[in-house]
Amino acid sequence: MRWASWTETQAVGTGTLWYNDCSPSCASGHYHYVPGTKVTLSRPVRSATGRTVWSRILTEPQPPGYATGPYHGGPAPLPTQPD
Repeated sequence: MRWASWTETQAVGTGTLWYNDCSPSCASGHYHYVPGTKVTLSRPVRSATGRTVWSRILTEPQPPGYATGPYHGGPAPLPTQPD
């Protein structure tokens, strides 16, 4: 990642997106690489340990299926607490 900006409310950078197309299944799927993907991290929150962490991520372009997925192309949640 190369970060173009980083503020208290948002971080924006560019990198290479890797994603599994999960076709015909995620175990048998193929990985795709999309260089030049813009990543926006937003909505900082406090973690269980008191650290500030990002809770949303948006990638542009988005992998196939994101626009019709549960977040309809908008920012997707990131884990903010340990499992």
